[in-house]
Amino acid sequence: MFGNFLSHYYLWQECARGTEPYLILEHDGYFMRPLPTDVLDQFTHVLKLDDVDPYNKDYHAIMQQQSVQQQQTKILPMDIIGKKKKGAGFYTPGSYAYIIKPTACQLLIEWINNNGFLATDNQIASMVVEIMTCRPTVARLHPLFAEGDNIHTLSTAKFADQLPPPKD
Repeated sequence: MFGNFLSHYYLWQECARGTEPYLILEHDGYFMRPLPTDVLDQFTHVLKLDDVDPYNKDYHAIMQQQSVQQQQTKILPMDIIGKKKKGAGFYTPGSYAYIIKPTACQLLIEWINNNGFLATDNQIASMVVEIMTCRPTVARLHPLFAEGDNIHTLSTAKFADQLPPPKD
């Protein structure tokens, strides 16, 4: 948890010093469809690119259904109904794919300096920043990491037959 948090925190520090938003995509994030061209104008702080809880037992089925849908992506406020709440407010599980603006980074860093840190997905929460989401999902957990009812701890050996061969 600490290593994951620090990788995001260092990016937030860098982003807060500039003027450009950052797209943060972890190693297990996977784009399903393009971002809307005007996406940066549609949110103030954070845009989570996956609106579905990756720990939901139906995650894989929902992602398969969304992958065939051709509907336009909408940017909507995070729905707190059914969402989890920790010390920083309501949040969506999973921080593997999101866009964050410098002002949000400054707010997160200030909150952490005053309150301590939480797991990254708990940290990006409603009492600290405004969270918007994409519907349908733009990015999801890669199928190597999310399959059926479980989120996998990656074992390269387990998935070796699904990985591309190494380049010479």
